[in-house]
Amino acid sequence: MKRYAIQWFFFACFGLLSQHVYTQQSQLYTQFAFNKLALNPAYAGNDDHFTLTGIYRDQWSGFPGSPKTQNLTINSPRILSNAGLGLNLERFSVGITRIVNISGQYAYKIRMDDLTLSFGLSTTFRNMVRDFTDPRLVALEDIHRDGAIIGDRLSTYLFNVGTGIYINNERFFAGISTPGLLKSDLILSTEEKDSRSPFVRQIYFMSGGIIPLSEMIGLTGQFLIRWAEQFSIGVDINAGFLVDNRYRFALSYRSGGSSVDIGESLGLIFGFDIGKRLMIGISYDYTLTGIRQFDQGSLEFIAAYKIIGSGEKGRIANPRYF
Repeated sequence: MKRYAIQWFFFACFGLLSQHVYTQQSQLYTQFAFNKLALNPAYAGNDDHFTLTGIYRDQWSGFPGSPKTQNLTINSPRILSNAGLGLNLERFSVGITRIVNISGQYAYKIRMDDLTLSFGLSTTFRNMVRDFTDPRLVALEDIHRDGAIIGDRLSTYLFNVGTGIYINNERFFAGISTPGLLKSDLILSTEEKDSRSPFVRQIYFMSGGIIPLSEMIGLTGQFLIRWAEQFSIGVDINAGFLVDNRYRFALSYRSGGSSVDIGESLGLIFGFDIGKRLMIGISYDYTLTGIRQFDQGSLEFIAAYKIIGSGEKGRIANPRYF
């Protein structure tokens, strides 16, 4: 049965890759392995309890107008043993642009021996704002004297749907997803001027697992492949150790940059559990591209809290969030 589950999974992966889907590029997360619901709706229902996960990311810290992301996900336990629900709230800002996403997720799960195969759907409402009245904008002359420059605060709303597939057991996970199936463009406009933000096709593929080295230590690894139309393929790789099912140490690498760069960043990840309810994580990315002479790297904080009833005892069955 396991063999058929894997065959179905990869067959569905190729099906998703053939679809023409359009969306704006989503945000980057170094600790993506602990924030899967933000990337793949099929992960909904994979936690043992209601789980709240929050992330704050300050990319290229110290650089004026640098990207900043706040993300909150709420993941339900399984409903009727084969379904899950999730909610994803995300705010992203860079320069004078701000994007707010509100997504609801549903996943249907099929148990196959020691594997679980999940199919997910998401609906997303997006608000995008470009504020050309932002006081941080500096011009040598009054920008209102140039008719080609928009001097207003523009806002627009958009609806989209996404899909994903996820397969996992206690030591392995893999998933593929796309956050947008509807072809559309974000158009921010006034009566006389337009500011357009075209969508691009985008697909995520992630996988990872753990190899026990002893009763206390496990070798962990995850990777995320990001594909978007008109952009080169991006790869994130994390590798490290899980100690006593509680402490996590890892190194990360993100591809990117120009042809003369060896990548976009190198990072350190550290995380730990506080009791059986709370997980804390922090990562620091050192920039490898030419922008490193202006920024102070990227910081990312994550916290995941499991809502466990007072009558429930014992450690969490799945501290690795697979």
